[in-house]
Amino acid sequence: MYFESLSYAMAAERLNAEFEILKAELGTRNSEFASANAVDETAMTAQATAAFESLAQRLEAMAAQSVVKPWWRRLVNRAG
Repeated sequence: MYFESLSYAMAAERLNAEFEILKAELGTRNSEFASANAVDETAMTAQATAAFESLAQRLEAMAAQSVVKPWWRRLVNRAG
């Protein structure tokens, strides 16, 4: 009986050691994934910022080309 419990204890210690190794590997991979994800988010943010900047420039150019009278002035001109 003593040897059985000793072998169970040794097996439990071995499994616990393996578990700790797996936890460490998981932590490493988790941090690698997080850093890769941060790089992807930074690239997407830069791309979105550039797209919005381009849109703003186009809208400003369109606004500069067409000077439209205020709605109330157009209404007064129609009424005569």
